[in-house]
Amino acid sequence: MIKSIRHLSGTESEWDTHNLVVPDGEISILKTKGGNKKIKIGNGTDRFSELPSLTGDAVKTDAIAITLMHGKSYRLGVAAALELSFPDVIDDDYYSEISFDSGTDATEFSVSGSLRLTGDDVADEELLPKTNYHYTVFIWYDGDFQGVVRGLPND
Repeated sequence: MIKSIRHLSGTESEWDTHNLVVPDGEISILKTKGGNKKIKIGNGTDRFSELPSLTGDAVKTDAIAITLMHGKSYRLGVAAALELSFPDVIDDDYYSEISFDSGTDATEFSVSGSLRLTGDDVADEELLPKTNYHYTVFIWYDGDFQGVVRGLPND
């Protein structure tokens, strides 16, 4: 016999109206205006709007410090604070990539050492994350650490 399980599901306006505390382990679905779906899993304490969306292997983090190793891609979820550093020994062909989400409070973004950034939401070569944005930063070494930032609003 085929059985089905129902999950909490609603449109953006429905979730805005009924911003429920999602029970621990409960799957909840947001149907976006563009027809896409975002999945969130409840923790029993946070309201739907406070939960991170699952994208790949995303996780919700309060603060994280990462040494960006050569050739590695880092996929994070919502990060309240993010501190990047670089390895002591740098390969001539060094590159790294990091993606993260800035939540309802903008991520505090910092770098140990020198990193010259260009791109979205960059001022004076520093990234100033906006709230509710997804960022990808591609970094390479060419005598100095340089990087380009792309930011898109989270729906």
